[in-house]
Amino acid sequence: MSPVSPTVPRVSVILPTFNRARFLPEAIESIRQQTYPNVETIVVDDGSTDGTRSYLASLTNPKIQVILQKHGGNIAAARNTGIKTSTGVFVAFLDSDDVLMKRSLETLVKELLHNTDQGWSYGRHQLMDSTGHDISVEPNRLPELPSGFILRDILADRAAPTIGAVMVRQTLIAKTGMFDETLPLAEDYDLWLRLAIAAPAVAIDATLVRVRQHDDRTTSKTPDMARCKAIVFAKLKAMAADEDVRRTCARLRGEQLIKHAAMISTRDTRWKALQVLAQAAPTRGATFAWWRELAKIFVRPAMPRTTSQN
Repeated sequence: MSPVSPTVPRVSVILPTFNRARFLPEAIESIRQQTYPNVETIVVDDGSTDGTRSYLASLTNPKIQVILQKHGGNIAAARNTGIKTSTGVFVAFLDSDDVLMKRSLETLVKELLHNTDQGWSYGRHQLMDSTGHDISVEPNRLPELPSGFILRDILADRAAPTIGAVMVRQTLIAKTGMFDETLPLAEDYDLWLRLAIAAPAVAIDATLVRVRQHDDRTTSKTPDMARCKAIVFAKLKAMAADEDVRRTCARLRGEQLIKHAAMISTRDTRWKALQVLAQAAPTRGATFAWWRELAKIFVRPAMPRTTSQN
């Protein structure tokens, strides 16, 4: 590849995919249509079997690099493979079922070039359904867009960076580390927290990506999401120097463990749910919720099984 221009720094867009043949072409086309002139796209295919690889083989654009690997089912590892291959000054991300707005990369780069002390930038997202139609959101449910050191804002849900609306300096990724490959979910949330500790962010009040909601979306695996977020909060508590942040992480970890226990608790899994709930017992701030879920777990085995009438 040609050297990165000093006046037009290269952006590397990391795009992992697995069996997304019906959505992937639109995602790649949205990168190709970007107004920013110096973009490399790195597609990491995680062993697709649905025709995705045939489509990727048909691509002839020299700015698109395709990496084929055996199926591992680890999106963090796939993203890291792309990052390791990237040559850009800035790194952006896109899921293969989402679509970038036409000026997204230009907007993100512009803010980082203007704010040289900021390590990363992020903007808003628009939800859409599986057919590409926008999903409306109540205005008061839209996240705020704080700039600066936004760790507390992320923890308090005042800031909610979305994977396709984030750009990071390559040097900052080298400093903080890449995605945690031990996390099957919430690996992006984990990275945003680490970025928020290491460097200030610049927020952009513009919609930068359209995020597709559909039944096969990875983040629909809610019980695992709660478990993974509990791990993320435990990690952050261990690395945070601020005592207030540590207390917040302990509380949030407890809340996620209670949620996870509630979601996995059935007649046949109550002991596993109790084990999860026991991990949340030492935390503060969720006492009532903890006792409530404990009572539900013990009541549930006494309830009769429902039988189908065929």
